Amino acid sequence: MTVDVRPTVEPRRVAAGIAILVIAYATTLVAREALAGFAGVVLVLAYAELRRLLVRHGSRVSLLLGAAAVGALVWIGSAGRPQDLVWVLVALMLSLLAGRVVLAEVGRRDPRGATADVGGTIVAAGLVGALGAHVLLVRAVPRFGAGGVVVFLSVVVAGTIAALLGDRFGRHGVADAAQRRTWEGIGAQIVAAAIVGLVAGVVADPPFGLVSGTLLGAGTGAVLAVGGLAGAALVRGGVSGRPGTVFRSASGPLLAAPAFYWAFRTLVL
Repeated sequence: MTVDVRPTVEPRRVAAGIAILVIAYATTLVAREALAGFAGVVLVLAYAELRRLLVRHGSRVSLLLGAAAVGALVWIGSAGRPQDLVWVLVALMLSLLAGRVVLAEVGRRDPRGATADVGGTIVAAGLVGALGAHVLLVRAVPRFGAGGVVVFLSVVVAGTIAALLGDRFGRHGVADAAQRRTWEGIGAQIVAAAIVGLVAGVVADPPFGLVSGTLLGAGTGAVLAVGGLAGAALVRGGVSGRPGTVFRSASGPLLAAPAFYWAFRTLVL
């Protein structure tokens, strides 16, 4: 059975996405601090949107504590210290618990909803901050540095364009047609990402190689597709009011970033 799942392309969203990618490339090549600053802004916005999806009536104190944790995770990623990511999340949890106690006891706030507030903030900050920090961890690898991020961004760009074209002309919907994804789009995304990885294996050898580059690209493309589907499902299922546009756009790269980083460390370095 043929299902029409072709998405409607919104020129403003496409233009905004292109602008963000251009800025990301530029900051990657300029300096580590520039990339960290840009990533921090994008990730805090994505965190705020995801938290609104998870927590309908959270406190402002919790919101700010989560944003601070995302900023700290970005800084740790820029410094190349993955072992310290967990300590930020532990500090966030303790700060949220203490903050809720102070609000309840000193401010005489209604304690109902505290569990959802604390849990949703930790999940939002952990997912967006810890996953997004891995792009900066790639940038901090001494042997390849900015080149690793350029390859990652190139995989994302090629995969996204291929997925858009595949979904536009594809006819076989993936599970829920409301997500407007097709098997053709997912296949095109993986193939395009693998081609970029293959090119990286030829042009940037070493540290990449033909096999490692191709595997890295194809694997990242597959994770991009899964992340995009998961992000779209979460936004559609939990949105109230404004949709999570930044988080929805970043969900694929967010999930792909740690996969790319650890595969990079395993296959390339």
